[in-house]
Amino acid sequence: MTQSSLVAALFDKKFNMITTEIPYDPAWNNNTGYFDNAVEGPNAVILEPTMEAKSTTDNNRKLIFIGTVLGTIVVFQRYSGRSDVIVTNQTKALHSTYLIPFGSIDYDTLVNVVGNGYSVESNVGYWINNIAQTLSKGVV
Repeated sequence: MTQSSLVAALFDKKFNMITTEIPYDPAWNNNTGYFDNAVEGPNAVILEPTMEAKSTTDNNRKLIFIGTVLGTIVVFQRYSGRSDVIVTNQTKALHSTYLIPFGSIDYDTLVNVVGNGYSVESNVGYWINNIAQTLSKGVV
């Protein structure tokens, strides 16, 4: 399988696994096809760490939201009806960690963000939460 077909298969599998659906809000779109406003500002989607939700735009672009202790990340189809190009928008706090690239992501990064597609306990919210708990215990 090609890199883009692996990305598409995992994204679609994860999207279909998520049971919590939230109505699409056009205010999420920043008018360039990205969804900065879905993670920052007055219309941002707020999720508890590790929680997942999904939404679909008016032109059938799929969005996956994942809550972290640093705010929500949205992973989405860059183009309508295509899962071979997946992009992220994330809170400034999450972006400042440099843990997840901003913009288009490859298969390995997608696995780090949404998990392996088999378990909800493997998304980015879980591993950032584990890092935060470890640091708060002064283990380092």
